[in-house]
Amino acid sequence: MSTESLAAKELRPDKTGYFKYRLGVYILSTIFVCVCLIIGLGFANDFLAKKAGFSISVWFILVPAVLFAIYSFLVIQAKYSKTKYTLYKDRINFHGGSLFSDFENELNYKNVTRVSLILPYMENYFCKTGNVLIESAGATETEIVLSSVSDPKALYNGILNNLKENGFQLNMKKLI
Repeated sequence: MSTESLAAKELRPDKTGYFKYRLGVYILSTIFVCVCLIIGLGFANDFLAKKAGFSISVWFILVPAVLFAIYSFLVIQAKYSKTKYTLYKDRINFHGGSLFSDFENELNYKNVTRVSLILPYMENYFCKTGNVLIESAGATETEIVLSSVSDPKALYNGILNNLKENGFQLNMKKLI
């Protein structure tokens, strides 16, 4: 993507960065928690066998973990399939949703107060993706987050060019 201004361009999150990276993080986190719980269960079973005469099965940990992994897969897949960004000369449309919901958000450039580029270290290192955050006047939180987009720096520069074309005076001071 060039740094030219964006005109009616439709974007989707990068599948590797959005779907596979998040799913990998969820699964690795679940495995870590399961290992810790199984180790703790081993100590608890020794205690319970001596004091109460019974023990708890490992299946009480593994079955919920597998169900959580399946649920995580379904949620991430639904969010990925419903996420779409459409960038016009004067506005940005964001379509998204979850398993049981859909939403649409439109933001005119004249209401934009801040555009930020976030490059999460691990996601950017492995997937070469990043996030562009767009805040608007009157909003208490980030209005639109373009998550896990490929070539986020070019997208960020394209949005800044569109803002300049819409009459914004953009001054950048020393960036960290």
